[in-house]
Amino acid sequence: MDIGNVIAVIFVGLAIIAVFVAVERRDLKIKKQQEERMRGPIATVGPQTSLIQEDVKTTPTGHVCAFFLAVAILISIVIFAASQTVFGQNEAGIVLIASALLFGMGIVLGRERSFRVYPINHVQQDKGG
Repeated sequence: MDIGNVIAVIFVGLAIIAVFVAVERRDLKIKKQQEERMRGPIATVGPQTSLIQEDVKTTPTGHVCAFFLAVAILISIVIFAASQTVFGQNEAGIVLIASALLFGMGIVLGRERSFRVYPINHVQQDKGG
């Protein structure tokens, strides 16, 4: 087995583990948020207007996947440059595509979204004359 194959297998294994960890963390967070909503107050009566502020942060899992993606791209470039046959170049292309898909999914799933809701109070105007 070539060193490129070993590195590719290691990165694919790490990517799969990172994706599973990110999915499990996201599922646990969603479940926790749903449980908190069920314990919260029941919806109020009447129309309301609010300002919603969204905040998106990358989790440590997302940062690790981004690092592995950069390293995998560099490794695939080195494999491509060092290969002397077409098969080696094909291998470098496959490593690049596979790592981009796996680590890219890890980056996307490794995001944390939070929302803040600010109620807006309206001033009622008289319609009389």
